[in-house]
Amino acid sequence: MLSRVRNDVYGHIQNLPMTYFSREKAGHIISPAHERRVDAPGRGDRVSPRASCANGFMTLTGVLVVLLVSWKLSILTFVVLPVNLVLVELIGRKLKKRSYRTQEGWRR
Repeated sequence: MLSRVRNDVYGHIQNLPMTYFSREKAGHIISPAHERRVDAPGRGDRVSPRASCANGFMTLTGVLVVLLVSWKLSILTFVVLPVNLVLVELIGRKLKKRSYRTQEGWRR
């Protein structure tokens, strides 16, 4: 199925008139295929219930091992980690907005 979708996209691009290519930038031609997630069917975006249970079990086991090794460092980690995650999320949002604005500028 993924191969067929890729071939359809490629075929569509191949059949566009030459004036389209002289008028549009390469990024405008390539970008829509990626925005529509042509690769999504092959990426395994969905997580099975079995994998979810296994991931939860591994996480719980990891937390227990860390607690047994050093409960003091564990507490420090559990305090610092959420703060770190919040900072990464905030920085990531700013970078995403800047990236989007930059790409919009390129499209003009």
